[in-house]
Amino acid sequence: EGSGACVRGYAATVRGRLAKDDCTQRVRIMRSKRAQRVSRAPSSTSSLRPVLQRAGVAGLALLVAALAVRFVPHSIPVWAPRETDFADALVTNRTCVSKWYNPWVPQCSPARCARSVRDGVVSADEARVLRSMAERAMARVAPPPIAGPSIVDIHAGFGRIGNRVHRNIYDGKNALFDASEMDLFRNVTERVQLQVKEIFGVSEVSFAAPMLFSRMRGEAYRKEGTDHMNDEYWHMHVDKIAYPDYEYTSLVYLTDHGVDFTGGRFEFRDGQASSFLEPKTGRLLVFSSGSENSHRVEKVETGTRYALTIAFTCKKDKGSAALLDTKRHLAELRKPARETK
Repeated sequence: EGSGACVRGYAATVRGRLAKDDCTQRVRIMRSKRAQRVSRAPSSTSSLRPVLQRAGVAGLALLVAALAVRFVPHSIPVWAPRETDFADALVTNRTCVSKWYNPWVPQCSPARCARSVRDGVVSADEARVLRSMAERAMARVAPPPIAGPSIVDIHAGFGRIGNRVHRNIYDGKNALFDASEMDLFRNVTERVQLQVKEIFGVSEVSFAAPMLFSRMRGEAYRKEGTDHMNDEYWHMHVDKIAYPDYEYTSLVYLTDHGVDFTGGRFEFRDGQASSFLEPKTGRLLVFSSGSENSHRVEKVETGTRYALTIAFTCKKDKGSAALLDTKRHLAELRKPARETK
């Protein structure tokens, strides 16, 4: 634009006797001044850079927040803290996922699904006896130092510890449990059965197999990458997938979270939210076994966690009205030794 102005100015200034060289000099001066103005003026990009940077940071924060909402489970306050005494049952209703309860059995299948926690159904002293029974049973399956998650089915006599160690716990020459211990075990299972009937308003539930003592130990004992699904208990799962006969699941805890072990809380997953239960000696947890109660156990980080799982079914051909019978199990002790692989 400067040169054009000068050309127009030159035509005008001929009458004013301006020399052409003077116009050329004026063009150089005008261009130089224009270049100086441009160099001093901030560019649109540089002036916007701080704004764009701030907008970029804010946008990234919004993106991270959106991804967190979509993919990261949100923890809510602990549903059942260890310090709280649930003398009266805390019941949280859940919407049943009907496909898990088909066919629906009157007086047995849940009219409403739920999860419930209660303290005092099993005393601390009774829980310690049960824990002692679990420890002796597991020692018979495989003595220390064999590690890994451990399970023992008192009814079937089956035990599994660590890497594929299977054994019948009733194959020893000496009695593993005395009659009073078996009576206590049977009495506890019957008390739990009554709780299930009361919570769900049913009358015909039968005991289901397996009925398991479980032991989970801390990081020092855990072997990652084991070759059995039960070794990695910390994955989210639905009981009815692993055990289709289950209608209701219950657990009696035999150790205290934060005292006997760290980690190892029981977690329910509800969409993107999590509800946690902290185990407590003698505490009873009961829930319907469908996907409305998807759950897992956190990894036990230190110490040892013991629990007793008691399940119930509506399939009379798969269950038993009285799963444990003292005489029958004491008779098992007199059978010839046997071992399964």
